Amino acid sequence: YQRMLIKSIGLSLLALFWATAAEAAFSCTYYQAMFERLQQEPKAPMAARVAWISQQFLGRPYALFSWGEGAEGRFDQAPLYCFDVVDCETFVTAVLALAHSHSQRDYERNLRIFRYKKGQVDFLTRHHFTVVEWNSALERAGVLKDITPSLGAFKVAEADIDKAAWY
Repeated sequence: YQRMLIKSIGLSLLALFWATAAEAAFSCTYYQAMFERLQQEPKAPMAARVAWISQQFLGRPYALFSWGEGAEGRFDQAPLYCFDVVDCETFVTAVLALAHSHSQRDYERNLRIFRYKKGQVDFLTRHHFTVVEWNSALERAGVLKDITPSLGAFKVAEADIDKAAWY
């Protein structure tokens, strides 16, 4: 068992109210349009980029386990990324990776860095546990900042996570 300290991490991005699921899916042309728009606004403030990108997902259907390691994945052959459907984690990851990108190539690189240990795409290296893996990896990368201490009193919880048994 690994002893992992779990603490509350404040993330302002988690406040999204999903519109009812739309039937239409983004097309490849739409993907390209999003990446072109990101290239046009390299100096836009991060908050504005996050707001615009988040809005592009309004109405997208919610689907658990919508992203995987791609067709070549050992365990999870779902697409590496897909803008057609998202869940809570893939929405936040997509928005953050897009906000820090100016091209599709940047996005794919950032997605690998944000979602996988050392950027190595594999089910076993994916940051499955939000607080102890994903948040801390993005903090170390300088993408997120833990603002919990600035919010005043908070509680710390501890849990044993047997990651090998979880798989």
